[in-house]
Order: sequence, then structure tokens, then C-alpha cells
Amino acid sequence: MLTHQSFVKKAEEVLRNMSSGEKAYLCYTDFAEFKLVNRYYGVPQGDALLKAALDYLELLPRVAVWERVFSDRFLFVVVTEEKQSDGELVEQYTRHTEMFLSRYRPHYPACNLRTHCGIYPVAVPNVLEAVDYAVLAWREAKKKLVPGAVLFDHAMLETAAMFQAGEQEVNLALQEGRFLFYLQPKVDLYSGEIVGAEALARRCAPDGSIVYPDAFLSIMEGNGTVVDLDWIILRRVCAHLADRLKWGLPVVRTSVNLSRLHLRVPGTAQRLHDMAQEHGVPPELLEFELTETIMLNEFAEAKRFCQQLRGYGYTMSIDDYGAGYAGVNILQELDFDVLKLDRRFLSSEEPLYTRNRAILPDILNSLRKLGIDAICEGVETQEQCRYLAEVGCRYVQGYYFSRPVPPQVFYDLYRETGGCFSSPIGKPESSAGSEWAWSSPDPLVSEKRI
Repeated sequence: MLTHQSFVKKAEEVLRNMSSGEKAYLCYTDFAEFKLVNRYYGVPQGDALLKAALDYLELLPRVAVWERVFSDRFLFVVVTEEKQSDGELVEQYTRHTEMFLSRYRPHYPACNLRTHCGIYPVAVPNVLEAVDYAVLAWREAKKKLVPGAVLFDHAMLETAAMFQAGEQEVNLALQEGRFLFYLQPKVDLYSGEIVGAEALARRCAPDGSIVYPDAFLSIMEGNGTVVDLDWIILRRVCAHLADRLKWGLPVVRTSVNLSRLHLRVPGTAQRLHDMAQEHGVPPELLEFELTETIMLNEFAEAKRFCQQLRGYGYTMSIDDYGAGYAGVNILQELDFDVLKLDRRFLSSEEPLYTRNRAILPDILNSLRKLGIDAICEGVETQEQCRYLAEVGCRYVQGYYFSRPVPPQVFYDLYRETGGCFSSPIGKPESSAGSEWAWSSPDPLVSEKRI
């Protein structure tokens, strides 16, 4: 395997020695969800797949130089005839990749072997700069879950510049402590009782305006600072609950989102518990949410994490169920208390609508038998409330009752309503919602983790 320095040297030599009738492409590629190969079949079998990929690259006549960068990521230079179009190169990559993957899929049946690839038609003599451009295209393929290859486009440079600017804003907000949380109620459809709340991150801009997670969450997930955000929100939630407890004011169990990155840090469950204990917040007042998509990549770690936190007495919930593909193994193997159904279960579009009506009652029945509560997110209409009550989903969260609001507003309204909405079950169709109903939300603002 070539060192990176050696690859750059050899690639530069290839580019210098090309004839006038040739052109080059620099490709950056990896296997999608390669961790699953190691998990299901062991590291030796994963290494065997990577070795096979290198051997295959070596056999391709137009691949002039190649390198395994690290883990399952590869760099290689393809030299073609000048007359060949970029689209034809992508087609060739797709064909050769599929030939390789189809040969090895039978050896890894539990994994859906795919690749993501960024391709840069080399237009600069600087190989390191060309690698950066190929990586930008690769990130686009990963972000859009595009199997196969994505060609570099100069618009990606603008996107990268915007990301960098957003990253600077995020880092400054972290340094200045300008992150806070809002609360959105969780409601018992049958009684209207507010049974809990979810803490959702907000950023305060220098001018005092509130910035929604759409503008910063993906950036923080990409650079890892989402871990810092989670700790900030948990600390603020604990301080708020502790203050209300000190003065004998009512509180509801509050859930806090946790990034998958926490699972990779030993001792995180103990640290979470220590923070709650430091503030004097009893475990029954805190709930921790992990997204379903975590289960595809860190299932064993998530299982251990849930067991540790439940052992301390905290409630554990799985968020966004139905948005990913983790499926039934969550119910088979994971110890948790609450399953949060994704808003896709409320879709009015076919074929989702018909399929959901067939699937959802069985899911809810299974959860009842397992002693797991279900709550459906994204509820916006009375019709959706009635439908969920009809199929047996008792708990809901969404704009029908309230958009997320500052903690003080949440508890002011909690006091005014006696901690209970008017139940939407059996209400007149003309009713627009309860006392907590707000004006229609901005359709451009996602409700995920906000």
C-alpha cells in the first residue's frame, strides 16, 4: 500500500507524462456502512474485502496509480482518452464497481455492499488540491446517499465556503454561550394531560434573534461539536429543573437528544448521571433520546449505553422510528422505554397512507405487549389525533398542541391550563386546536430535533 506522500509523487508523475490526447480523473471512494462488514463477519473478513478491492484496482488498465488512504477509503487516478466524456467515465466506474461488488456480495449477505465515490476531472496540476475537490464530491455522494459516483462541480466550493462560514458562527456561539433550549409538550390524547416535554436546541444570534437547528445542526454533526451542544442543553435543562424543584414548582419529565458520537466515548453514561446528580435532578425527571439511525452503525454500543442509563433509573427512548431501516431488531434486542414514531406514519400520500394503516396497529400492539410506550411526532391536525387514537397510539407531540417555546412560556401555560389541554378526541371538526395552539408553523422549518 502506498503512503500518501508516495501517492502524490506518483500521481504528479502520471499527470506530467500524459500525452496530448489523454486526460485524468482523480477518484476518492469508500464502502457504504463498512462497519457492518466488520461487525457481522469480523475484522479479518473485512480486511480481506479491502485487499480484494486493491487487487481489483491494480488489474484495471486505466487506473494509473492507487492508494488505500485509511480504513475503507481509496484514492486512485484514472487516465482516459481525451474524447471520452465525463458521463462515460462515471458509467465505466459504475459498471466496474458493480462487477466487483456482485462478485463479493454472496460472501457478505447480511450487508448491502455499495460504494460512494467523488470524481474530479483533473484541471489543476496540484494533486493535493485535486484530492480536496474529489473529497468534496465524495461528501456530496455520502450526504445524498448516492450509490456510485458524483462528479465535482464548482458549486461545491460555494457550499464548502458556506459550511466554513457556518462553522465559524457555531464555534463563536459555543465560546459565547449563545445556545439555549425550548420545550415542546408531549400529550396524552385521551386525557389531554401534558405528560412530558422535549428540550430542543436553539441558537441566539448576536442581534438577539433565534436561529433554528436547520442552520447549525448538520454543521455540528459534521464537525463533532454536536457533542458539546448536547452537554450544554443537558446542563441547562438540569439547572432549570433544579431551580423549579428548589421553589416547589411543578415539573414534567424532560427528554434530551444525544448524538451517536457519545456512544464512542467510554464513561459517557456515568458522566450524564453525574451531571444530573450534581444538580439534584432525580432520574425519573430525565429522558434521553437516541435516533433510530444510530442503530445501523453502533447497535452494540447503543445497547450497552441504554442498559447503563436505565440502570441509573433514566427513561430511554428511540427517536425517528420509521425514518430509517433499523427495523425489528430494535424491539428484539434493545432495552428502552419509549418508541417515538416518525411523522412518516402520518403521511397522507400513497402508498404510505395505506401501508401505514396496515402496519401501525401491529407495531403498537407489539409495543404494548413489550411494555414500551409509543409517542407519535409531527402531529399537526385534529384528524391525525383522531386517527392515532383510533389505532391505539395514546401519546403525541406536535404543532397541533404547541410549537416549541421558551421554558418559562411552557410553564406559564402549564400553570394556566392546569397541565392539561382540551382533548381533541370527539371535539367538533371546526375547532382549530387547544388553548396552546399557535399560528401555522413556517413550513420551511423542520420539526426534527427542533
